[in-house]
Amino acid sequence: MDQLLKIYEPARAFSKDSIRLIKRCTKPDRREFQKIAIATAIGFCIMGFIGFFVKLIHIPINNIIVELIHKISLELALSMDSSTELQLEKINNGVVSCDYAVKIRNAYKCFQQRNEKVEILKRLNMSIKKKSIYALMGCSGVGKTTLLRSIIAIDTLQSGKIEIFGEPVVQNDPRIGFMPQEISLIENFTVKEMVDFFSVLYKLRTEKINARFKFLSELLELPDDNKFIKECSLGEKRRISFACALVHEPKILILDEPTVGIDAVLRKKIWDFLIELVATSDTTVIISTHYIQESMNSTCVGLMRNGKILIEDKPQDIIQRYNTKNLEEAFLILSDEQDKSLSVSETNEEEFDFLYHVPKQSFNFSMKRLMALLTKNFIHQKRSKTMFMFLCVFPLIVLMSIATFGRDPQGLKIGIVDDEVDNLEQCYNSSLITTFLNETTCYIKDISCRFVNQLKDDVAIKIFYNNLDSAVHDVKNGKIVGLIHFSKEFTNILQQKFNRIEVEKISSLNADYGTINIYLDQSSMAVTEFLRRRLVETYQQYSESLMESCGISKKYGNIPINVQALFGTLQDEFQKYMCVGVAVLCYFFQASSLTSTALIGDRVDGIWNRTLVAGTQPLELILSHLVPCTVLMLIQCTEYFLLLVYYFRDNPNSNIFLSGCLFLLLGICGLIYGISVSVYADSYSIALFLSTVIFIPVLGVAGILWPIEAVPIYLRYIGYSMPFTIPIIAIRGLFFKGLTFCDHIVYLSFIIAILWTIFSFILCYFGLKIRKYHKR
Repeated sequence: MDQLLKIYEPARAFSKDSIRLIKRCTKPDRREFQKIAIATAIGFCIMGFIGFFVKLIHIPINNIIVELIHKISLELALSMDSSTELQLEKINNGVVSCDYAVKIRNAYKCFQQRNEKVEILKRLNMSIKKKSIYALMGCSGVGKTTLLRSIIAIDTLQSGKIEIFGEPVVQNDPRIGFMPQEISLIENFTVKEMVDFFSVLYKLRTEKINARFKFLSELLELPDDNKFIKECSLGEKRRISFACALVHEPKILILDEPTVGIDAVLRKKIWDFLIELVATSDTTVIISTHYIQESMNSTCVGLMRNGKILIEDKPQDIIQRYNTKNLEEAFLILSDEQDKSLSVSETNEEEFDFLYHVPKQSFNFSMKRLMALLTKNFIHQKRSKTMFMFLCVFPLIVLMSIATFGRDPQGLKIGIVDDEVDNLEQCYNSSLITTFLNETTCYIKDISCRFVNQLKDDVAIKIFYNNLDSAVHDVKNGKIVGLIHFSKEFTNILQQKFNRIEVEKISSLNADYGTINIYLDQSSMAVTEFLRRRLVETYQQYSESLMESCGISKKYGNIPINVQALFGTLQDEFQKYMCVGVAVLCYFFQASSLTSTALIGDRVDGIWNRTLVAGTQPLELILSHLVPCTVLMLIQCTEYFLLLVYYFRDNPNSNIFLSGCLFLLLGICGLIYGISVSVYADSYSIALFLSTVIFIPVLGVAGILWPIEAVPIYLRYIGYSMPFTIPIIAIRGLFFKGLTFCDHIVYLSFIIAILWTIFSFILCYFGLKIRKYHKR
């Protein structure tokens, strides 16, 4: 019975593994395995049961063969399954021992360029043993960087298979240290701040951080702790970048052309350190280079050309195999062989691609990483020379702009042509204001002079002309904005009206003589509109004074329309209307510009990829920029809001609290909108365009400078859909009318601002995930 059980267990394992293989092979995406794996699985089933019956009838058979077959079947099954749990089961059970740090099979990567498919990696295979220095050698543009980025899971393949220590590649693997080809350091950080930043990102303890910095500082001869990165030489920056990759003691160290642009002495120091590192630890080093001579120091060299590894072996073995003096000659021979076989391989090559499994995206929020990112951004803002200008100068510029918008024009000049008097100085004669009354008549001499005296200099400065032509000439030349003309019969016609002469007895020509003719320069419509309004008010006062002088109630001199202000005053300047919209719009776009270039700066500096390799999550990136910018935004919010409070200081019913809350919410919405812009924009110019240039068309469409009711209907809906149009109307109501949250326009504005904030956040979050894992 014991003998039966000994052979039954392997046989049962054969059957289970075979069934699993058959299930894998029946999937649509496993067509490449069907011919081989199905036949192998059926064979394993047959061999399993044969082994069972052979043992049952006591025919001698070596159990090693049975166990070997079981191992082969399990290895095939595991190759069909990309789950990390199954791979760990394989390692833990000791079924397969992994001697390789990195294994790549059939890696394929391409992209579209001008409607043409450009292949970067063409079914590339690579095997890197543990505790070795693997030199990936090839000229620029062959795909070395793309391959390395795929290993660290910040880039993806179209197909292929990548394993790290026998497991499928995963994102944010702490066992990997990465040093990009670029310097990828923050220029306004000190040496210690830079190394400590990556130490905290990798969640090292404080004691460990200090110990590692001291060790790396002595080992790599780093500059002084407090020396800024921007003050370091290129060689010093390379060493600092090297230290950042080594700080968490990775098992795999990936260096993308670390010796480019440095002198031979430093290059030798780096290689000496790498050799010592591999000899004294379990570290595996992968270094890309196009310097053939320095790759002689590596344990294994892989020659890469046209998206493939031509050969990978010890440098001396390659030289001996091709009977050459150096690697360069061997590389030339291999390149010639590849060119000769290129056409044949392309026509006869079978489709046998491994389906690439995208590395698992796990949510692993870390407060320690968030604090590291927050510290980085706070330090960056504190040392930014433009931050003071952004906080203080820009709001002052907006303040000056608002101070000029919508105010009543001052110092206007208007021409006076009065044909009633020979000398305009007669209008200043006090006897002109004397009124002669009797029982039936009211006589006033030169009524036009009374209007001239009623016109004050705060409306327009009066310039007197002797004739109409000279006044028109000055209007044309811009010396005056308009002119007022009184005919010679002006007083006589008005006198007849006052003395109750029947109107029908006055001819139409004489009626025209009783009209004040005003000619305005409409090329400056804002000025003339103000002047027209003030002249009507002046006439109102002039008419009332005439009525009173003749002993008649001044109400008879009023226009039969009584206009009163329910909210505000009729004397309010247009500035009050405009200042709310301008302040909100400037505040929103200034908040968005705070964050619109944040992530772009990280990508330009090269910090982006290094933080992703360290495990940074999209939510951590968003919060790390949102929190410090919120502090700055609160300062700006206070500045802008105090400005609005100042302009509406005469409105006792203003709802300051609700308007402040809505104002703050719009700022947060602007911050998140700016972050989403920085996620999708690839350059500073595009980000600035999306965050600030659209400011100009928004001024008109959103009802900032002019009522939105005046906007064409097809554009009006665009204006209403913007995040600040309805809130601006609500803030005006809160300041002018003292509205409450229960009013429709108020709570609707809060809903719109919140929805825009949520929408921008979702857009930003998923954009970060897409950029992080798929588009690099």
